[in-house]
Amino acid sequence: MICDNDYCIYWDNNECILNEIHLNNMGVCESCISITISEKELKRLRKEQLEQIEALDAAL
Repeated sequence: MICDNDYCIYWDNNECILNEIHLNNMGVCESCISITISEKELKRLRKEQLEQIEALDAAL
């Protein structure tokens, strides 16, 4: 099943890896368990991603 929630532990390559999910009356997945990223880790990842984008821009 296609899934856009890449912060769910069941997400893999734009798909849910569960065999079955449950949706609430708003259509939101009740099976979702979101991962938690510390602010320090998020800051590091943002910086790393920005450096990669800037390197690509410089190569063009």
